[in-house]
Amino acid sequence: MANRRSLKEATKLARNTTPRRTRSAGDSKHSSTDILEKAEELVAAGQFDLALQFCDRAISSDKDDKLGTGALELKGYIFVEQNEIEKAVEALQGAIAKEPENGAAKYMLLGQVLNGKEAVECLEKGLAMLIEEKKTASREETVLLSSEIASGFCSVADVYLTDLCFEPSAQECCTRSVQQALQHDASNIRALHTMASICMSASEPDEANKWMNQSLALWHNKAGTPSDTMTNGPTYDVAVAGAKLLMELSRLKEAEEVLEVLLQQDDEVVEVWYLLGLANHLQGNPQSAAEYLLETKRLYAKLSCEQEGILEHTLQLLNGYPKEVIAKAEAEMAQRIKEEQGATGMDTS
Repeated sequence: MANRRSLKEATKLARNTTPRRTRSAGDSKHSSTDILEKAEELVAAGQFDLALQFCDRAISSDKDDKLGTGALELKGYIFVEQNEIEKAVEALQGAIAKEPENGAAKYMLLGQVLNGKEAVECLEKGLAMLIEEKKTASREETVLLSSEIASGFCSVADVYLTDLCFEPSAQECCTRSVQQALQHDASNIRALHTMASICMSASEPDEANKWMNQSLALWHNKAGTPSDTMTNGPTYDVAVAGAKLLMELSRLKEAEEVLEVLLQQDDEVVEVWYLLGLANHLQGNPQSAAEYLLETKRLYAKLSCEQEGILEHTLQLLNGYPKEVIAKAEAEMAQRIKEEQGATGMDTS
């Protein structure tokens, strides 16, 4: 799978576009509808293995196969969350085979886990369904659908920025996809970030800065105060991507401010600590950089992270600092961990 987005972000479209099932008058107490609803509850609670068992029960107990598609689609979602991509593809393709002309969510999710032209085909099929659905949607539904359609077009653009970047028409297709995203949702922050990425790929930093300025203006308008940024602004992953774009544009202080807010929301994301260390390093703040990078190293081991490039660069930067800088940073980290342990009564090492 192309590393376009995190799996957490990739499943967002499926969660929001999956139609809700309604119970018919003839449903029995322990019908496949009940079983599948239980599976959905288990997914919401993070009990994926047990949810898979209920999905299989729903499929086997559904004699008319009316809910088989939904069960397979839910299995695909679970497998994506578990990073079982081959199983996810098999389940989602099975759901599509059962109902190829109904339900955009399975196409949108499958488009996230496939590569290249196959991914684009799935995303475009799902987008066509969402656009058709939008024509008869209520005002409230239209707002949600517009956002999801915009994100879907951004996913198409991402494919052209990665898997299909060497295609002769890659830049044209990429730009057109983002323009379509903005037509459906002019305030879509991810779309504005994607346009900035396109400009960076085309060596047009001034244009990229203009798009980022639009993004940040909307971000603050939606978010209110900085501490509320992740509540009402972009999703966590989109915000991380925005911080990285700001760093590429040498807007390091702004990137640092974004990353600090992200850290307040979740202080166990290895990449955020690493990016804060790198931002401080590039700004000539070795002491602060060392503190962030030591925490990156610690969390990397604690969480069994697999982002080898981050660890390699973290160690490279740390090895370049004087011993006294490292010693002070280690003392600061030890003190912080001790304070956290005292506050929570838990081992945070």
